[in-house]
Amino acid sequence: FPIYNEDIKKEILDIIQLQLNDNVKTRIIDKHDKNEYKKDRIILLNQAQVDTHKYFESKHSLTKI
Repeated sequence: FPIYNEDIKKEILDIIQLQLNDNVKTRIIDKHDKNEYKKDRIILLNQAQVDTHKYFESKHSLTKI
């Protein structure tokens, strides 16, 4: 579906990027359809739920100014 409003389009793309960057409890489906946890050492955690909440929280605080 087309999104014509540039502000809304940017917001949607930002949220999608947050989801794609999530690396907490990451699972990889292999060629045998096993859904195993990815066991890498992660230095910087990107937790989509938390990051999305912070994203909207910061947008909301900016609108109060």
